[in-house]
Amino acid sequence: MVIEGFPTVDLAIEYARCIVRSSIEHHRKPKQTKEELKQLWYLFGESALVLGHKYRGNDELDFFINNPVKDDKLDCKKIREKAGL
Repeated sequence: MVIEGFPTVDLAIEYARCIVRSSIEHHRKPKQTKEELKQLWYLFGESALVLGHKYRGNDELDFFINNPVKDDKLDCKKIREKAGL
Protein backbone atom coordinates (compact mmCIF):
# COMPACT_ATOMS: atom_id res chain seq x y z
CA MET A 1 0.00 0.00 0.00
CA VAL A 2 1.25 3.48 -0.82
CA ILE A 3 -0.14 6.43 1.09
CA GLU A 4 0.60 9.77 -0.50
CA GLY A 5 0.00 13.36 0.47
CA PHE A 6 1.81 13.88 3.75
CA PRO A 7 2.59 17.60 3.95
CA THR A 8 5.94 17.03 5.66
CA VAL A 9 8.56 14.31 5.76
CA ASP A 10 8.37 14.35 9.57
CA LEU A 11 4.67 13.44 9.52
CA ALA A 12 5.29 10.71 6.96
CA ILE A 13 8.02 9.25 9.17
CA GLU A 14 5.85 9.52 12.28
CA TYR A 15 3.11 7.60 10.49
CA ALA A 16 5.51 4.94 9.16
CA ARG A 17 6.92 4.45 12.68
CA CYS A 18 3.40 4.09 14.06
CA ILE A 19 2.45 1.45 11.48
CA VAL A 20 5.52 -0.68 12.24
CA ARG A 21 5.27 -0.27 15.99
CA SER A 22 1.55 -1.09 16.00
CA SER A 23 2.27 -4.22 14.02
CA ILE A 24 4.92 -5.32 16.50
CA GLU A 25 2.63 -4.72 19.47
CA HIS A 26 -0.13 -6.67 17.71
CA HIS A 27 2.13 -9.73 17.52
CA ARG A 28 3.62 -9.40 21.04
CA LYS A 29 2.51 -12.16 23.44
CA PRO A 30 3.31 -12.94 27.10
CA LYS A 31 6.42 -15.09 27.69
CA GLN A 32 7.47 -14.67 24.07
CA THR A 33 11.15 -14.25 23.32
CA LYS A 34 12.37 -11.25 21.40
CA GLU A 35 13.52 -13.56 18.63
CA GLU A 36 10.07 -15.18 18.39
CA LEU A 37 8.47 -11.74 18.11
CA LYS A 38 10.95 -10.70 15.44
CA GLN A 39 10.26 -13.87 13.43
CA LEU A 40 6.50 -13.34 13.68
CA TRP A 41 6.88 -9.75 12.54
CA TYR A 42 8.99 -10.75 9.54
CA LEU A 43 6.35 -13.35 8.58
CA PHE A 44 3.15 -11.43 9.26
CA GLY A 45 3.97 -7.87 10.30
CA GLU A 46 3.59 -4.60 8.46
CA SER A 47 6.62 -2.64 7.40
CA ALA A 48 6.66 0.95 6.20
CA LEU A 49 9.11 3.25 4.52
CA VAL A 50 9.14 6.83 3.35
CA LEU A 51 9.86 6.89 -0.36
CA GLY A 52 12.60 9.27 -1.40
CA HIS A 53 13.97 9.51 2.14
CA LYS A 54 16.19 7.32 4.24
CA TYR A 55 13.55 5.93 6.57
CA ARG A 56 12.62 2.26 6.77
CA GLY A 57 10.58 1.09 9.71
CA ASN A 58 12.37 -2.22 10.00
CA ASP A 59 15.60 -0.32 10.75
CA GLU A 60 14.05 0.38 14.17
CA LEU A 61 12.72 -3.13 14.69
CA ASP A 62 15.08 -4.07 17.54
CA PHE A 63 14.36 -0.79 19.35
CA PHE A 64 10.60 -1.33 19.06
CA ILE A 65 10.91 -4.94 20.24
CA ASN A 66 13.06 -3.94 23.23
CA ASN A 67 10.80 -1.03 24.21
CA PRO A 68 7.16 -2.14 24.35
CA VAL A 69 4.46 0.49 24.22
CA LYS A 70 0.79 0.19 25.09
CA ASP A 71 -1.35 -0.23 22.00
CA ASP A 72 -3.61 2.62 23.12
CA LYS A 73 -0.61 4.97 22.87
CA LEU A 74 -0.35 4.21 19.14
CA ASP A 75 -2.88 6.19 17.16
CA CYS A 76 -1.94 6.03 13.50
CA LYS A 77 -5.34 7.38 12.48
CA LYS A 78 -4.68 10.53 14.51
CA ILE A 79 -1.40 11.07 12.63
CA ARG A 80 -3.23 10.78 9.30
CA GLU A 81 -5.81 13.30 10.49
CA LYS A 82 -3.04 15.65 11.61
CA ALA A 83 -1.61 15.35 8.08
CA GLY A 84 -5.00 16.16 6.56
CA LEU A 85 -5.41 12.70 5.03
